[in-house]
Amino acid sequence: KNDIPNLFGGGLVPEPKNSNSHLVIGSVEPSYQVTDNWKVATNYSFLYRSDNFYNQIEEQFSPAKTKHSVGASTTYAFSQTKSIELKGAHAWVEQETGALLPTNPISRIESVPPSLSYEVWTASIAANIRF
Repeated sequence: KNDIPNLFGGGLVPEPKNSNSHLVIGSVEPSYQVTDNWKVATNYSFLYRSDNFYNQIEEQFSPAKTKHSVGASTTYAFSQTKSIELKGAHAWVEQETGALLPTNPISRIESVPPSLSYEVWTASIAANIRF
């Protein structure tokens, strides 16, 4: 899990300590209370990961990327204990191969993830009941 490709000599070499990526996450969600029961909101979030990262706890690879997300939501409260929320968002993602892995490798390395650019749409509905 701590070995990375050796681009110059082939094979795998131990990853240097503290070589994982830097991560910046930010979001803002201003809202407006239309009535006592109804609230609307917009949101924007930003994620930047500088390098590829392997999460040992989740045993999952996370690529270097930049993500912008814009969305809106509305919440209607039927009472103090019951509400329903609708959310929708659109995201733009630029996924890089990372600083330590070449974008245009000299020789084909199967373990190098591709650079990707894609868009994502999400929608959700949630019913909340407090007992």
